[in-house]
Amino acid sequence: MQADGSFKLSTYGTEDGAPAGEYLVTVVWPGGVLPDGREEPEDKLLGRYSTAARPAAKVTVREGTNDLDPIRLK
Repeated sequence: MQADGSFKLSTYGTEDGAPAGEYLVTVVWPGGVLPDGREEPEDKLLGRYSTAARPAAKVTVREGTNDLDPIRLK
């Protein structure tokens, strides 16, 4: 992912996209160790969007180039 939030999806090879279809988008924000040594949670979103039961979004991928709308986390 880029600093502006854009990304290129890979399925079988580098930047080859995804097969056409409907997808549930899951999001995990990995934690780490802060400069003061404290550890953040494994997922800074606390699992809110990490499963298909609670996806961040549903998207449709069509054949060819796709530009998805921004996914806004609530």
